[in-house]
Amino acid sequence: MRFYAQIPKLPMPPKSKVLYLDVDGVLQYADEGQWRPRLEADEFLAWAVQHFVCRWLTAWARPNQMLPQKLGLRIPEGIREVKWQADPASPRSCKASAIRCDEDWFWLEDAPSEYDLAELCRRKPSWRLVRVNPSKPFILMGQIRQLLEKHLNARPYAD
Repeated sequence: MRFYAQIPKLPMPPKSKVLYLDVDGVLQYADEGQWRPRLEADEFLAWAVQHFVCRWLTAWARPNQMLPQKLGLRIPEGIREVKWQADPASPRSCKASAIRCDEDWFWLEDAPSEYDLAELCRRKPSWRLVRVNPSKPFILMGQIRQLLEKHLNARPYAD
């Protein structure tokens, strides 16, 4: 069964902002040692692809195929998978190295590594990181959307 094929295609407005998406801690939360999908995750993803060029920035292999199977989420068309972990055995691998700083981007992440934070500080756009609390089940994806919109509206004029 292909859950993501059930979402109707919507007209795509011109988008210039890029949204990098993590899965664990963002689209799902920790509940007594188990990961559970956040309420409104499907709606959030549908909204995100309408307003951003979306890219997965996660350790999940093939998230476009695996998220419907493992979490029952509908994945709208158009979210690209980013290969970021050049050396999976290296503790210094960092997601932030896959972010293209020549674009207008934001990153939803629950637990950036110390290497991610150092990379963002080196590039100077660390305010573009939007942190999500992974352990609070009452945080809805609508609230995460509001947090992201707040970052969009409060951003500095230059990086």
